[in-house]
Amino acid sequence: MVIYMTRGYSYHKINIPNEDSIKTELDNTEIKLSKIKNSHQNLVSHKLLLYENSYPLQNICEQTLKEMGANINESKVSDEFIVEYKT
Repeated sequence: MVIYMTRGYSYHKINIPNEDSIKTELDNTEIKLSKIKNSHQNLVSHKLLLYENSYPLQNICEQTLKEMGANINESKVSDEFIVEYKT
């Protein structure tokens, strides 16, 4: 990035040292932060299993079972879901 500064009627070009490496590091840090926030939100969402009811409870139960590896199918007769179990 170049900053132009004025002194009277003239412009002076100032280069900022290491700007590209600092920008890259900042971008990488923002990506890491975003991943950490997503992981945190995923963990916090499991607290809903303790106190939710109705549709929010259905949704978090379905999500949790999927994360545990269960096969989930939509019910054809209601808004619920079916956990597929094979022996």
